[in-house]
Amino acid sequence: MSVQSWSNRWLNRLYKIIAILLVLIAVIMSALRLLLPYADNYRQNLQEYVNQVYRSDIKIGHLTTGWQKFGPTLVAKNVSLVESDAVKVFIEEIDIKVDFWSSVKERKLKTTDFTLVGAKVKLDKTLLTAGENKNDTGASFSGLSELFLQQVERFTVKDSQMFVQDFHDQQRRFLIKQLAWLNEGSRHRAAGDVEVDGITKNTLKLQMDVRGTELGNFDGLLYLSG
Repeated sequence: MSVQSWSNRWLNRLYKIIAILLVLIAVIMSALRLLLPYADNYRQNLQEYVNQVYRSDIKIGHLTTGWQKFGPTLVAKNVSLVESDAVKVFIEEIDIKVDFWSSVKERKLKTTDFTLVGAKVKLDKTLLTAGENKNDTGASFSGLSELFLQQVERFTVKDSQMFVQDFHDQQRRFLIKQLAWLNEGSRHRAAGDVEVDGITKNTLKLQMDVRGTELGNFDGLLYLSG
């Protein structure tokens, strides 16, 4: 058998394999698009999967999905991330646009856009420092840290609030108009516009450059200018 005939035979097989793979991918993508409108039926399954993987106690109120250029989109509404006496994290809407091909290639979630809208975070410093509460919230933060600091490369927070109860039972409110967050390994950078209720009515520019692997365990620099 000549080299030319041998190469032609294998090229022909290669073309057939590629054609079959393209057809399979097209069928899978079509099936995904057909199933997406019924995503809320699988909300409980998704919730249980996320909680199992990230050792969390996330509750999702409503789930809708769609499809855009780079892959599926997911909108989760009325999401409770943490709910305890010391810490409460509630988000009105989480909008996720998945980069389908990059996620398949790297075998982990890759997004083109990850936006949190209407987040409300409440922290009680007194309860956070208490032994039993510290252990309970620490377990929840561990899973959330893995999700937001390792799995998601970048995300944006919009129109959100943070309430901090200090040791003197006084509450301070921080208004986050928009905050962009970028993860680069153990380095985390953020920039955005915030207001500190009761201190200033003007928007402050925030810039942060820190290192760490868990929420609440950062070391770095924080700049505020107004």
